[in-house]
Amino acid sequence: MAEEKKKSQKRGIIIAFVVMIGVIVLFYASGPIMDGISSFIKSKKEKEPTSDYMDHIKTYTFAPSAYGEDIYADEDYMKLDRYISYKNGPDTFTITDGDYAKYGVCIEFFAEYFESVKLGQYEDYDKYFTDEYFKNQSNKEMFAPQKIYDILVEETRSEIHDDGTESHFFYVDFKIFKNDGSFRNDIGSDMSRTVVYELVVDNDGNVLINYIGR
Repeated sequence: MAEEKKKSQKRGIIIAFVVMIGVIVLFYASGPIMDGISSFIKSKKEKEPTSDYMDHIKTYTFAPSAYGEDIYADEDYMKLDRYISYKNGPDTFTITDGDYAKYGVCIEFFAEYFESVKLGQYEDYDKYFTDEYFKNQSNKEMFAPQKIYDILVEETRSEIHDDGTESHFFYVDFKIFKNDGSFRNDIGSDMSRTVVYELVVDNDGNVLINYIGR
């Protein structure tokens, strides 16, 4: 009996040793395996289509693109609020008279910028951006006229740089009636999603977009 007990204990020790070795091998092997799985998932995600603001794209049903369309001939669009509303602190101003200058150069810039997008002037779109912007981002090569409405720009903060230039940061919201996805594919028709714009004002009062994102 004592001999059998010894053999049984010996088998138990051997089994425990083998199991321990197996656990150690599995532990060290799992690192590369997990890294491989993680890299595979990451590469798959990188290949997925992304929205204009780097989110993974959601499924929206977009309207057909109508290049060359006169959006102002669309009676339903003309019934919508196409003015720019400017929020600064507790005050919000809806600019109905076209006098953007009294609200500053940034609001003047937004008026010209949105009008250009509404008209689908993609050939000239890059002129609204700094060289610094293009180091990190790119613009659409083409987009159709956009029926933009319910525009709200809210100034959040500003900075003065050592060279005298200024950065002004805005939360920007707007909707697109019958959105075709050629300008923004991160929102569906009549949806709004806040985007951050950084506008840079140089020493001559010229304004350009330095960043658009979240």
